[in-house]
Amino acid sequence: IERIEVRALHEIKPWIWSPRRALFSASEDGFDFDVVAIVNTDLAEDDAEIQIERFVCDEAFDTRYLQIEAQGHGPIPEWHLGRGNDRWMFLDEVVLELAQ
Repeated sequence: IERIEVRALHEIKPWIWSPRRALFSASEDGFDFDVVAIVNTDLAEDDAEIQIERFVCDEAFDTRYLQIEAQGHGPIPEWHLGRGNDRWMFLDEVVLELAQ
């Protein structure tokens, strides 16, 4: 794998936040995974602009199994109208670029 990209929606008005971070892990047996890269969000928690954030792993590596974990922020903060409720995470467009 040469490159991995995961896209996340950030639209806080309807309670949708981009993940706090994405972890990209690899395994040869499907059970024991090693973290290859950790990519943190670039967006401020209170950024009200609707946008798509890209989490990109540019580390080239060989693997049989791939795991992508998106870590959220926890409950909605007190300053938001949805305070105390769980946040949504909307992820799509997992893109893999393979070595030729």
